[in-house]
Amino acid sequence: MHLIRDLLRPYRGWLAIILLALLVETAMSLAGPWPLKIVLDSVVGHHPLPQWIVPLLGNRLADDSVAIAAAAAAGLVIIGVFGSIAGYIDKYYTESVSQWVANDLRMRVFHQLDRLSLTYYDTQQTGGLLSTITTDISTIQTFASEATLGILIDLLAIIGMLGLMFWLNFDFALITVAVAPFILVFVMRFKRTRSGAGRATWSPSFRKGCSRCVWCRPTVGRTSRNCSCNRPVRPRWTRR
Repeated sequence: MHLIRDLLRPYRGWLAIILLALLVETAMSLAGPWPLKIVLDSVVGHHPLPQWIVPLLGNRLADDSVAIAAAAAAGLVIIGVFGSIAGYIDKYYTESVSQWVANDLRMRVFHQLDRLSLTYYDTQQTGGLLSTITTDISTIQTFASEATLGILIDLLAIIGMLGLMFWLNFDFALITVAVAPFILVFVMRFKRTRSGAGRATWSPSFRKGCSRCVWCRPTVGRTSRNCSCNRPVRPRWTRR
């Protein structure tokens, strides 16, 4: 943790911009369905407009279905524009920060290797050291720039959706949250059962090892029809 703090300390301003852009992007993604909801409820249907929208449109336009639909379309465009701008900003600065942090980490590793004695290099392979400086740090950079960003966006979206659900209908949101653990357990058990069934389907031919199977005794130009796994025959290359 001390190393991570030291690496991220010079880029605190950029991290603040990334966090703000993430919040804006999450807010725009949560606000996306609202214009369609207003059209379905107040233009197609006959429900009154929400009270917070009436001052924005005015009392005169609040009773006009065409004006409401036009305002919803304009709101959808504005939401899309702000969401796209926020997404570009957070991806740009996240990639920039990851590049600079990876560069600083490579410099630290290089200086650490430069301070070691020559006897250390007599017992270490050069390829492993180069892989540490290049491949391993590139893996860390990819995780920081792609996986971490996706995790943060999904986490903020889940928190925002839960907040909206409890704000709109507390009882229905409480029922949904109460059922969610059972759905999660069911999905986990289903994935475990499916993976177990897949292993059971493929494993008998490997355990029994029939005499005609491609995996046991391949023959040239024939198909193993008596084999329980019914796989195609792999040709056996012979030297002339």
